Amino acid sequence: MPSFWLLYNRMIMNHCCICQKPNKGTGWVCKSCIDTYGLKGKYKDWPDWVKACVSIEKKSRNSLAVIDAVEIPFCDMD
Repeated sequence: MPSFWLLYNRMIMNHCCICQKPNKGTGWVCKSCIDTYGLKGKYKDWPDWVKACVSIEKKSRNSLAVIDAVEIPFCDMD
């Protein structure tokens, strides 16, 4: 199970789906990886392995959004 700080960090900042470095904005891939792997074209033209990484990251971000939406009352935390 991921630690609290890992989940907290993932909730407040997105990560590049290739190198896992913090990524500003909502993009799936950081500028460094875009340059390194030549991902300047449209998403449909990206290699399948990058699309698979994006798919995994989408699932991760969606699950964190669901986790963030669940409110636990203070009285239930003891």
